[in-house]
Amino acid sequence: MTHGNDAGKTVDMKILVVEECPQVFEALNCLISQQTLPIEAVMCGTMEQAKAQLELEEADLFLAVVAQTLPDAPSGEAVELMLEQGVPTLVLCASTDDESYQRLLDCGVVDTVVTGLETYAQTAVELINRLYRNRFVRVLLAHACGDERARLRVQLERYNYAVVEAPDAEQALQVVRTQSDIQLLITDHVMPGMSAMALVQTIRCELDRPDLVIIALSASGCESLAAQCIHSGANDFLPVPFSYAQLHSRVIQNLNAVELQRKARRAASVDPLTGVCNRCALFEKGERVLQRAAQAEVPVTLAVLELNQFKQINACWGYDGGDVVLKAVADHLRSYLRRFLVARIGGDEFCLLLEGLDHAQAAQLLSRVCERAAQTRVTFGAENIQISINVGLVEYSEGSLSELIAAADSELRIAKESAQGRACSA
Repeated sequence: MTHGNDAGKTVDMKILVVEECPQVFEALNCLISQQTLPIEAVMCGTMEQAKAQLELEEADLFLAVVAQTLPDAPSGEAVELMLEQGVPTLVLCASTDDESYQRLLDCGVVDTVVTGLETYAQTAVELINRLYRNRFVRVLLAHACGDERARLRVQLERYNYAVVEAPDAEQALQVVRTQSDIQLLITDHVMPGMSAMALVQTIRCELDRPDLVIIALSASGCESLAAQCIHSGANDFLPVPFSYAQLHSRVIQNLNAVELQRKARRAASVDPLTGVCNRCALFEKGERVLQRAAQAEVPVTLAVLELNQFKQINACWGYDGGDVVLKAVADHLRSYLRRFLVARIGGDEFCLLLEGLDHAQAAQLLSRVCERAAQTRVTFGAENIQISINVGLVEYSEGSLSELIAAADSELRIAKESAQGRACSA
């Protein structure tokens, strides 16, 4: 038996690879080790070795990747063993046809990978990655037919999705409104009461859920229905009947697309050095904060923060040292101001929107934050760098976010002239 884990990589669970060919294991393990997943691959070359390993690892096994044929299990006995033990199983096949594929699915395997293809290792690891991430994906299944919901639920849970059911569109809408962690809605087109298209339109028009993937199903032979559903706001459409492979390929494709969009939005809104919001995201989110506070009649205070003598830090320790200090300051602000909007707006300047705090409350809070920052030593190589922060504060009454930042910046200049590292009263 062979274990493949990079030193220093945290391992929460294990994958059992049951395959007689070491090259197959090495190809899979090489790609798995390149992932950020907390998974270790363990290889067994025979069914007997797999039995012994099951006794040791059963509680920790996330998945078994099993060759359909082995020297001591030529007819799929190793696959049957894993399924009998309740271990989710991905089958490695030299080749397959529709009948063989369906037979394996009927037995309860998660999926199959054809090893005869050059990209088999990449395909297998992409499936492993997706199965791991699916543990955090909640799916809402809206369908009037209980038997059909049960059938779809089995197929989705086999791929590790957590499934919530709704028998009609009204209940589905209520779930989407109250459970923000629903990431995928699969809805039949024909349901009692509200139609699927009306459900989709309501979600898209009334709820701020751009990342919710919606896939519509229909047994109707209407050729224009797919276009109508997508125009209403659905991400995809599946005509009924559909196969297990069709369902999961569409689900995976749409989830991957939304995840890529989310990453792109994050990259466009996050300062790459510090990980806090950038200037663009500050203005996008900040205007909403001001509008929300005005409607609710709650105070908002804006603060502009600047590091004291940051030019000297760069001069003494170079730009690398300056970057380390900026990261440390951003981490410090996030740790003490978790519920507030924190943004880097340029150089060594940060901006905070303290929703719910008036000027006096914000000044008191930031005075403590500055004091603790002054007690912090930032390690850079063998050196410890001391930091201090200047702050300018303005409580919002009217005007734009730009005007508020300019006013806080003016107060910051006064703070720098009067006393370094202390909050300035407006």
